Amino acid sequence: MRAPNLQRALILLLLLPSSAPLSPPTPPPSPSPSRRSLLSLLPLLPLLPLPPPPSLAAPFGSLSPAPPLTAPESVLTSAFSRCAPSVAYVDVFLESPSADGLRVRVPRGTGSGFVWDEQGRVVTNYHVVRGYVNPALPASASPAPPASPGPPSAALRKALLGNPVIEVTVGSQTLRASVVGFDVDKDIAVLQLPPFDPATRLPRAFPPIERLHGSFSQLGSEGAAVAPLPLLVGQTALAIGAPYGLSQSLSVGIISGLNRSFRSPSGRLVTGCIQTDCAVNPGNSGGPLLSSAGTLIGMTSAIESPTGASAGIAFAVPYDTLSYVVSLLIKYGKVTRPVLGATYLAAEKSEQIGIADGVLVVDVFKSSPAYAAGLRRTESGPGSGVARLGDVILSLDGERVRSEGELNQAIARKRVGDRVALAVRRQRPRKGGGGGVTDAGSDVVEIRTTLVGSTGSGGAKEAGSSLHGT
Repeated sequence: MRAPNLQRALILLLLLPSSAPLSPPTPPPSPSPSRRSLLSLLPLLPLLPLPPPPSLAAPFGSLSPAPPLTAPESVLTSAFSRCAPSVAYVDVFLESPSADGLRVRVPRGTGSGFVWDEQGRVVTNYHVVRGYVNPALPASASPAPPASPGPPSAALRKALLGNPVIEVTVGSQTLRASVVGFDVDKDIAVLQLPPFDPATRLPRAFPPIERLHGSFSQLGSEGAAVAPLPLLVGQTALAIGAPYGLSQSLSVGIISGLNRSFRSPSGRLVTGCIQTDCAVNPGNSGGPLLSSAGTLIGMTSAIESPTGASAGIAFAVPYDTLSYVVSLLIKYGKVTRPVLGATYLAAEKSEQIGIADGVLVVDVFKSSPAYAAGLRRTESGPGSGVARLGDVILSLDGERVRSEGELNQAIARKRVGDRVALAVRRQRPRKGGGGGVTDAGSDVVEIRTTLVGSTGSGGAKEAGSSLHGT
């Protein structure tokens, strides 16, 4: 049966009485006028348009509204909506004009950051903007060696590489930023966005991240004893950033550990760090680590991974360290910290050669007071061997140190120019002359020296690591 005929049959059935009589059929009564008018319309039914199905006529999504958020979901979405406008995407590149007049961009790094204050200062990791601070010369464009040794001039480097640029995107604004200052040892940098709009000459609006104002404003030094943030292993943590360039990405996890450490680009240990299992990938570096209340608790900086991608172990610089260093960078443009003027062997490397306690001195800078005081460095032998181990630092001013991290913390509580006493274990030379790792015993010697100021690296050296900047 064709569809129009089927349609007519169905409508006729609807117009018939609801029940049929059981008695023999009798002639039907003449239809009433109203029924007669309805029957006269039956031939026109195939020509009338059928209404669309209800599921297609209603707007999309109106039939199945989203279920209400659970209480934990409401907390997370509220924290993200408040903090996301303060999170920045940082793009570093070298810009140079090409032969056809266009500008060529050579990528030098990307990462994340966040607005620190209403003046347009943005905090990120130093390794994110390292390509701006110190762009490397490509081998193919290197000039002939100069007559006198020395680095190429800024003009020559700019002609060869192009102009280093930092672009920061906050919300709908993409602006070029300058560097206020950086601390390589803590892997922290502060950028400055243009505070005024040149078109309107009005201040730009920069929403700062939510942080604990005043909690750590009275820090005297990085190692000062302060009340720690009320963080607990197991509490929720939120990481916002731009993994693989995907800005405004949120990952949720927990605080997996406290008082962890990772190595900065200078080789020094950044101690007291937060470990989290939030999904942190390349591009997350410099992004905020937040509590479930949306308060800044750290800055995501490194991951422990054999591949460079997220393996569930990420580290964040804690807020107290961040607040102290950023305040110095804003005020002075640099951080001057006391150092001995020596480099040390990483604790994990020391254990491999049998030094389980103390800090082995690898090298001593000849211009440092420690060199003048007689602190001994490790002397290399033929090939890659060791002719004589250097001094092993056991304590500083009576405070025992078991690793270079503990030594750096002890030094951080001092000031530049302080006189300190080092207790070191020194190998005795062999009677037959020469030195060696298997000497006949050792002595504990006290060395008094003066701490000097440094704005660069001066910590442990390590070859190879599974830690990656993000």
